[in-house]
Amino acid sequence: MDDLSAEFTMSDYIADSFTLSPPARMPDNIAKARELEPPVVLTQDEQIRNTVLQRLSADPYFKGFDIEVESKRCIVVLKGQLGSYDQIACAYRHAVTVEGVKAVYNGLVCNYH
Repeated sequence: MDDLSAEFTMSDYIADSFTLSPPARMPDNIAKARELEPPVVLTQDEQIRNTVLQRLSADPYFKGFDIEVESKRCIVVLKGQLGSYDQIACAYRHAVTVEGVKAVYNGLVCNYH
């Protein structure tokens, strides 16, 4: 018997010796525990921070600038350096118009020379 025929015979034997079973079901206690897990809910401060960051990153006026945004008790804090006073005012307007914001502390500085 040559090597090739022995190889086919061995592979046929291996294929016949294994059978596929249907995928196992998840145990009921794990399935129920997954159903009971509460959905991830962001706090109001996290939602405000994310919304302000989205607005600032979507505005091409701030491309290339790094603005830090924090929110505590619905008060937004902006930090960073921008290129003009108009950019600072625009960033403030983006933050102050987000729903739920009570106040904005504008800690942005102008890096214009």
